Amino acid sequence: MCGESFYFITMTPLEPPKNLFNEELYEDSESDGEQLEKEENISSKTSFRKALVVILSTTTQRSSEFRVNLITGSVDSRKLLAPGVQPMIVPDEFTKIDEVLRADAQVRSRLTAQGISLNLTVFDIW
Repeated sequence: MCGESFYFITMTPLEPPKNLFNEELYEDSESDGEQLEKEENISSKTSFRKALVVILSTTTQRSSEFRVNLITGSVDSRKLLAPGVQPMIVPDEFTKIDEVLRADAQVRSRLTAQGISLNLTVFDIW
């Protein structure tokens, strides 16, 4: 959980284009100086390293996507997702769903009518 009102859902790296990398960078035939020069060149080209971060507000039940710059620590953009868009399930939701189902009078009534003990029931939310 991220604070009292947000779930941190995912952080996905936004990889730089693969054509910025050169297979020769990893060849053993170069001197350490040549190797370091190539690594510094690639580092300068990839200094735009970014990530896509998805956060769910527990207050508004809305999700947002953030594009963050991992070098500067700044947020490049924020996109509020459409109402009803749900990111992947988070571990706390497994517990909460179980609590909601157990507290629901209709669920308890139907289980009892079928002769199923609520105390012996495990809810599989998948």
